[in-house]
Amino acid sequence: MRKGKTQSGVSSVKMNINGVVQTIPVANGEFSFGYDTPITSLRTSVDSGNLNPDTPLQNCDKITELDLSESDGFETATSVILNSLANCTTINFGTCTFAAVTTIKKMFDSDKKLTAVNMPSATFASVTQGSLMFADCVVLATISMPNATLKTGAYGMFTGCANLSSIDLRNCTFEDETSTG
Repeated sequence: MRKGKTQSGVSSVKMNINGVVQTIPVANGEFSFGYDTPITSLRTSVDSGNLNPDTPLQNCDKITELDLSESDGFETATSVILNSLANCTTINFGTCTFAAVTTIKKMFDSDKKLTAVNMPSATFASVTQGSLMFADCVVLATISMPNATLKTGAYGMFTGCANLSSIDLRNCTFEDETSTG
């Protein structure tokens, strides 16, 4: 089960899940999505290659918290782009595995309110492009990725993160350490 919270007054959010824009109802500021469906891609930003321009994603900028910690379908996800969560302060990935994701480039790019990201056991074993993952997340203070595995391509991961005060990468593995710059 994936869940989140939104600002008050929001009745639904539209997200691109598995290449299909889905309308997710919001009740009392909370929503759930995915249930038993494995997620092969999750996007909160408009990608003209995958979306009909007449059905843009809506209210993703009103999401304040996203909890993906109980997700069981991310191991087959090839794309996870969450860079339009303009008011999201925390994202929790729990023990999600991203074994098939090939790019995390600009995954959270320029998020202006994100303060904390928790990825305790994130595995990005197939990533070939991870540059600028958290670039310009200007209020991001805490990143917890203690057991993460990144194959390569993490150059500039924290560029522009001026308020970053806590990074937990204690057992993190970068297979190509020259690319973490």
